[in-house]
Amino acid sequence: MLSQILTKQIDGLRGTFSAISDETPVLISARSDTVRVSVQVVDCDRLGYLLTAVKAEQLTGDTEIDHAQIGDRISMLLERVTYLTEELTLVEKAPDLSRVLIRSAKPDQRSGGIYYYELTLDAGTSIHLERQCYDFETHRRKIVPFTLAPNIFADLVDEFEEILGASSVYVEPSEIPSMDGDDLFEAYLLS
Repeated sequence: MLSQILTKQIDGLRGTFSAISDETPVLISARSDTVRVSVQVVDCDRLGYLLTAVKAEQLTGDTEIDHAQIGDRISMLLERVTYLTEELTLVEKAPDLSRVLIRSAKPDQRSGGIYYYELTLDAGTSIHLERQCYDFETHRRKIVPFTLAPNIFADLVDEFEEILGASSVYVEPSEIPSMDGDDLFEAYLLS
């Protein structure tokens, strides 16, 4: 499962975050022969991961997903991704189902803005999760980091991988070796 590889690599990056003074995300990625999962990590410790995005992409199989399959994937996302701090609900879908928007059913409203999870399903082959904040002062949306416990992160990645089609695991090569030398992975400092 890709979740095990990504969790191991995020845990291995703990020292990197202490050397970075700002909240510049690090992009890591792993893939199987059918799915790639990319994660933007801002910080981590033994209790959780501070992320700005989790994205899963189907790499092989049908490039043209029919409406029934997309409908099934929408249902699976709504039924399975229930462990975030807010329940998700279908907000909008394009008539041809090329893009589906799922958000927090009851966003977290604070003095500075409204915070909510936003999950998109593009063409039935790509899932993207991030946390947004509508800022009352600027009247704009912005991406904000969100925290997931390691077990919740692993569950989320496993769900995305299963929904898009799991298969044998392949870790993408990188210039940056893993912490134990067994695997290679991608990690890029985003600026």
